[in-house]
Amino acid sequence: MREKTKSGNGGTNRHPLNHLKNQRKAKIITILDFIPMIHYDGTQKEVSSSLMSILIKFYTKPKCSLCDKARKLLNRLKEQYPLNVEEVNILDDPALYERYKYEIPVLLSPNLFQLQGRIEAEELRRELERASSQKMGPS
Repeated sequence: MREKTKSGNGGTNRHPLNHLKNQRKAKIITILDFIPMIHYDGTQKEVSSSLMSILIKFYTKPKCSLCDKARKLLNRLKEQYPLNVEEVNILDDPALYERYKYEIPVLLSPNLFQLQGRIEAEELRRELERASSQKMGPS
């Protein structure tokens, strides 16, 4: 029979390695968080690798007609590219508001591209093609 050890709070610990089991569970949850999914039109589609997903931060605010046009363009392009779009309302953060108030909409893909203001479809497609080829690596 296994001997129980006393803990500092007067209770007993089941096994001295239990904390490692909890850490392993946390790692599994963390790994599952990285399973890439593309969400569009109410459906989900799995992508084989998170490296293929293109992260875009979309800085916007309500009642912005250029933002509405950029949003529609992104929604159309989600059918052709593995986009992971995170929409950020600049009114929720004073620092973001000061930084982007005259530039929205802003599409920022870290280390890949930044587009702002009047965003043209061809310009965004060109950047997405370039980003996709960089994500896939040289052929």
